Amino acid sequence: MITTKRFSLFAVLLAFAALLSVSCSKQDDYDSKESDCIKKTLNKYEDKFEDINGDRLYLYIMEEGEGDISMDDTVKIKYKGTALQKNMVFASNDTLVSPVRSLIKCWRAAFASNKIKHQSKGMLLVPYKYGFNDKIVGVVEPYSTLLFEFNVD
Repeated sequence: MITTKRFSLFAVLLAFAALLSVSCSKQDDYDSKESDCIKKTLNKYEDKFEDINGDRLYLYIMEEGEGDISMDDTVKIKYKGTALQKNMVFASNDTLVSPVRSLIKCWRAAFASNKIKHQSKGMLLVPYKYGFNDKIVGVVEPYSTLLFEFNVD
């Protein structure tokens, strides 16, 4: 009886270790693909992007605007969104009107940097943890690196 319990416990632990191993290697795979996407995009735009938070959230301001935008402000953003791993446009010529504090993490962090102003035009390069993370959103797969081209009114 003790042998059966030990065997069952051993089998459970072994299964858990295997699951953890697959999970970690999958995460490493996402991180590797994301690093490749980010490097290619930075190279394509000749390193004009700036890491605005020290955590690989990149912003490229193509046209500077005027007037600070606070977290309490409501903004109007016209944007195009691309999931880089699949090179798939998931939002084209969309307009979003929302309080800054209600936006997804990447936009909140970008506005908190005080680099995006009214009438700014630019691009936001977003690692998955600042985008939709492990969620499926519309046609965007989990762990997607995103690129937003935007104009702020």
